[in-house]
Amino acid sequence: MDIQPIAVQIAKLRCFISLVIDQKEDPQKPNRGILPLPNLETKFVAANSLMPLGDQMPLVPPEVTELENELESIRHEHFRAKNFNQKKALRLKDATTRRQIAKLLEQSGYAKESARRMAAFDPYNQNTFAPFFDPHWMFGHTGFDVVIGNPPYVRHEKIKDQKPELLKAYGKNFFSGTADIYVYFFKRGLDVLNKNGILSYICSNKYFRSGYGLNLRQHLLEKTRVRQIIDFGDAPVFTAIAYPSILVVQNQKPVKSDTMRVLSWNQTDDINNFREIVETQSFIMPQNSLKLDSWRIEKDDVLQLLEKIKAAGTPLGEYVGGRLYRGIVTGLNEAFVIDAETKRILEKKDKKSAELIKPFLRGRDVKRWKINSPNLFLIFTRQGTNIEQYPAIKAYLEQFKPQLEARLNVVRDNDEWFQIPYAISYWNDFEKPKIVYPNITERNTFAWDEENYYLNQKAFILPEASKYLLGILNSRVGYYIFEHMMSKLQNGFFEPSAIFMKHFPIPTPSSTVSSLITNLVNGILLATSQSTPQALLVAYFEQIINALVYELYLGTVQE
Repeated sequence: MDIQPIAVQIAKLRCFISLVIDQKEDPQKPNRGILPLPNLETKFVAANSLMPLGDQMPLVPPEVTELENELESIRHEHFRAKNFNQKKALRLKDATTRRQIAKLLEQSGYAKESARRMAAFDPYNQNTFAPFFDPHWMFGHTGFDVVIGNPPYVRHEKIKDQKPELLKAYGKNFFSGTADIYVYFFKRGLDVLNKNGILSYICSNKYFRSGYGLNLRQHLLEKTRVRQIIDFGDAPVFTAIAYPSILVVQNQKPVKSDTMRVLSWNQTDDINNFREIVETQSFIMPQNSLKLDSWRIEKDDVLQLLEKIKAAGTPLGEYVGGRLYRGIVTGLNEAFVIDAETKRILEKKDKKSAELIKPFLRGRDVKRWKINSPNLFLIFTRQGTNIEQYPAIKAYLEQFKPQLEARLNVVRDNDEWFQIPYAISYWNDFEKPKIVYPNITERNTFAWDEENYYLNQKAFILPEASKYLLGILNSRVGYYIFEHMMSKLQNGFFEPSAIFMKHFPIPTPSSTVSSLITNLVNGILLATSQSTPQALLVAYFEQIINALVYELYLGTVQE
């Protein structure tokens, strides 16, 4: 089944080819033993599989049941029909029976729109698709024993017009406004699966850890027995899917003793040896080791170590009182981000311009321990700014007015044309000492800022944090936590966005240890701020921090 009629036609063609190849010629039999190919119109359906037909009637009139049985007989006869006139007559009879069923259902109180959609569904029309999918109406089955699929990977920004329908169809307990479309295919596949049936999907692994995957993870953990997971990470095994994975589940409530076979694919492995690699490198994990906050494919000793590390600390989100903030989205950097010369000109024209011009960083300017200033600045016209008080900045921004007026926050939210999007309630936290870090990085990369930098949306801040916390985040144990708790991107990069970072465990030290780590961090910050960074001194201080942090988490220092 596919929503594209051409894809359904290709699937039928492949089925025909398979049937032809399996034929055995026998000169002694009629037609040399070659059987006529069946008519597959009622076996392959073009439909929107995400959308159910509608509410089912609690009690179907007996006349409808009789007509449904007749419809099943018509389609079975059509499957074997050998000439055009016979097929044409059966198709007309099919249409008449569909209309009769729909009329009876409507008269019995069934939703008028659903009844009409049922009557309009024509399995013999090869050039269109049904706007719904219903296994009983289309195939005469209440469900399937096996569901196999490769759901499309379409980002949520591209399905905005479908979100109201998806919310109605899947309910607020499953729907997520930021979920990519493949998430709903899991729920729909399970909805049409018989009890104890098997669902197997090839799709992105993003739902393992993403915030929008939370409801899906909960549904799978509570409603299914996970049988197999293969996580390919960013290995390029499928050209059409980013971060592919294979999931096999059984439609049955799990029990405590359930186990699953799992494999985390090594990028150096040859996909041509897939069967052998799965057989030799996969291992058994208990299903209850998959946690609601994220799914991690790890061996038991690693999971135990992670649990010990987590138990030794307070989640970062709680530790900082929820103050993990993303940088600023301008909607048009060309207008709001300026260089030093433009800053000089604006402030020369009007001294008050300096009130709105802030030092600015991009995510890529944040390095480990230090910041590489790009000498850029942000015109920060936040909500409530009276632009008339800043004539030089107003005149400068007016050259971009058409583009600024076309931004979403202006069109949708009725913001002023010159305003930075959204009411950023934490804007003053940019002007406090803080920890800053990029949203995409090769390792744990955190820096200290006392220069009141504002940041773009490619970075995050932890305002009024401590240098002790900076030492923890940049430690070797911190890197281990990154490897096992952060979302992984292509080419070995991590994505430490707030949804993941809020779970990062932070140990509570004694005042002595806290002071010692703080002093070591001060030494590193001083060493990295020199015109010639003192790499050996930094490495020495880092070793001491690593040992102290290891002891905080695990109790015993190991070298």
